[in-house]
Amino acid sequence: MDECAKELKLNVDELREKSSGSSDKSIHCLYSCILKNKDVLNEEGKIDFDKGLEVLKGITSNEDDYKVMENIAKSCAVVNDEKVTDGIKGCERARLLLTCIASII
Repeated sequence: MDECAKELKLNVDELREKSSGSSDKSIHCLYSCILKNKDVLNEEGKIDFDKGLEVLKGITSNEDDYKVMENIAKSCAVVNDEKVTDGIKGCERARLLLTCIASII
């Protein structure tokens, strides 16, 4: 997170106070950067859910927790079908993903 905050010239302390549901575009661009660094946001500005699940599998030791995350990913895959105005930048797509996840959990 710190690396992306520096890249975007964002104040890390201020970002920690904001929630993912924030309408502040900077938080969404931060998540976009993080997803890009994990290769979860691809070069087309779309979420690679298979890669995302691969990343989650590597950090999740409980199979039941992974299954829940897998179901959330399947439910949120529709965010790739949504029109966005920032193209490959991915800030809007990250916002759509976060909104979808928040609506489920």
